[in-house]
Amino acid sequence: VSSVSSATDNAPSVVASDGALSVALDTELTDELVAEGRAREVVSKIQRARRDMGLEVSDRIRIDYHTDSDALHASIEQYGELIAGEVLATSLTARRDARGTAVAIGNAQLHIETKVDGG
Repeated sequence: VSSVSSATDNAPSVVASDGALSVALDTELTDELVAEGRAREVVSKIQRARRDMGLEVSDRIRIDYHTDSDALHASIEQYGELIAGEVLATSLTARRDARGTAVAIGNAQLHIETKVDGG
């Protein structure tokens, strides 16, 4: 790579060039990307809870959750299918009384209550 530069105008990007070849990456974090990032962080925390519970890879679970963060709640709602699919959850339900494990997602607190789905 012969040169790398960063743009700081209205469209943030990083450009790398090597001879006649140049590649530009858009580095702007849109609201959608931030929401997806939150959802993927939720997946990571639930996967850790699964490990801590000693679950088998194939065990199905039910998840109840609660957060006071509107942004985090919206991310979980928007990406609920993705989250459930990644963690093998048969249900992902917002419940005010969900007081399971408390985890931090960014600046927000999320309570996740994980139960093995008996069928």
